[in-house]
Amino acid sequence: MDHYNIVRIPVDITDRENVKKVVTEIGEKKGLDFLINNAGTTKRWRAEDLSEEYWDKIHRLDLDAVFYMSQYAYPYLKKSKHVGRIVNISSMAAHLGFEEVVPYCSTKAGVTGITRGLAIEWVNDNILD
Repeated sequence: MDHYNIVRIPVDITDRENVKKVVTEIGEKKGLDFLINNAGTTKRWRAEDLSEEYWDKIHRLDLDAVFYMSQYAYPYLKKSKHVGRIVNISSMAAHLGFEEVVPYCSTKAGVTGITRGLAIEWVNDNILD
């Protein structure tokens, strides 16, 4: 029977260089069978008052990190002796929309789009999204 090692390493997922280093280190030493992208944050803020800085910050955390984590994990998931898996956590906000959290709605809709796109693109690469 296979035994799995779950590795939990705290890292700022908006720091792409560090994330790439950590994922590469894990992938090279242990291999990688799955990735769960579960980051998300929001703050109630009316759209007309929203700062550009906050818009960028939430997109880096809630959306960009999902793509880059998946991209960095790809070569190791592809080589998994099992089927590599990526689980991306989205939200009903991606489909319904909610007031005062437009950036969050935007990012979670983007997570859904990334998930669908990668599922099609990587279907023949031993990876399920």
